[in-house]
Amino acid sequence: MTKLGILLILFTAYIGTASAACDIRLKGPVPNCPAVTYGLEDCDQTSVWGKKGDKVYFTVIHIMTNGSVFAGGGHEGAVELKNLLFKNCRFSFLDRVDQESPEYASHLTIR
Repeated sequence: MTKLGILLILFTAYIGTASAACDIRLKGPVPNCPAVTYGLEDCDQTSVWGKKGDKVYFTVIHIMTNGSVFAGGGHEGAVELKNLLFKNCRFSFLDRVDQESPEYASHLTIR
C-alpha cells in the first residue's frame, strides 16, 4: 500500500471518529437525583432507575465545591459522573457565574 493510501485510510478514520455523535450511557442503575443536586445526600438512594447501557442525554457536568461531580441538563435529573460512560464527547470548561450558588465550583459542557 502506498503512503497516500495509508494517509487516506487514517484521514477517513479520523473524520468518522470526529463526526460521530456524543454517546453517553449508564454503567448500571442509578439513584434518583433532582436536577439541582449538590451531593449524594440530595438523592433518593432507595429509588433507582435505568439499566446498564441505557442512553442518556446530558449537556452539562457540574463540579461542586464539596467534591461531588454530577452530569445533568435541563430539569430531568442528575447522575453522578462515575456512573456514566462517555464516547466521542467533547468537553468545554465553563467557570461559575456570580449569581450562581457558591456550591458550584465550575462546569463542563458536553458536546
